[in-house]
Amino acid sequence: MKLKFYYIQWALLPLLLVCPVQAKEPEVCSTFRPPISGDETLGHWLLREDRALKDKGCWHKHLELGTTALAESEQKGDNRTIMLLSLQLASSSFYLGDYDHSFKLAARALREGRQQQNKAVQAEALYLQSAIARAKGQPDAVSLAEDALTILQKERMDDPVLEGKVHFNLGAALSDIPPKKLNQSKQHLKQAYSLFVANKRNHDALRAGLRWTRVEYLQGHYPEALKLIKSLELWVDGPRSKMLYNYQLAKVLHRLKDWRKANHYAMEALKLAETLDASRDKARIDTLLLAINQHRFVVD
Repeated sequence: MKLKFYYIQWALLPLLLVCPVQAKEPEVCSTFRPPISGDETLGHWLLREDRALKDKGCWHKHLELGTTALAESEQKGDNRTIMLLSLQLASSSFYLGDYDHSFKLAARALREGRQQQNKAVQAEALYLQSAIARAKGQPDAVSLAEDALTILQKERMDDPVLEGKVHFNLGAALSDIPPKKLNQSKQHLKQAYSLFVANKRNHDALRAGLRWTRVEYLQGHYPEALKLIKSLELWVDGPRSKMLYNYQLAKVLHRLKDWRKANHYAMEALKLAETLDASRDKARIDTLLLAINQHRFVVD
């Protein structure tokens, strides 16, 4: 069974730099009204509205309603809804930086997926666990992602977007977790990029392209990295994507000793980090700006 409407919203939880979200949520979150009566359960409604809630930034509301929905689904013995809700709630917990809670939910989704023989859920749960492990710097990030890819390949699933996300996460893990395997990482990121482009997933293609750029950068291929990142500019959409794009572009330019342009893009990234209240990103950008102003290189 394909899960076209239940993919984890990776576009909304960047794995390079995850920052906790403030408790205050947009006013639009109060307009989401779950069913009070009728045939539709809270769990089914929440699964249908998952994308809308996350697109609007209603992560806390999603978790609040989801906790209630899980309890109701348990009472009804609705194991399929428990499986899918656990997967989607895991992604919200991940975005909010609650990795332990996210891992528990993903583990539950994996157990349910195995019991219900749902290979797509198993693959998603495994690569989410991989992302959590990578965020915590744990070496099993790679093996978990490889397990997810093995399921896809063994089952020969005709699901290119899910395949792209698994390749993306494996490529990211290989470039983050020591000992880094950059050549292997690049091959997986290229595959993810190609799948996203072919399926018009522009935001996902941008993330894969930025990761690919980073690997070229880490390998010292600065002209190649510059050419690649410039080809991604048309897909930059939204303040966080623009911040990450400007930051990576500034890093490449500073390695090419184009100090003036590097400073310009780093300053643009800093403004966006301050607007987003992204403290971890701001610290990285401040370090880069100091290196640029002193005409030296940052340690990667």
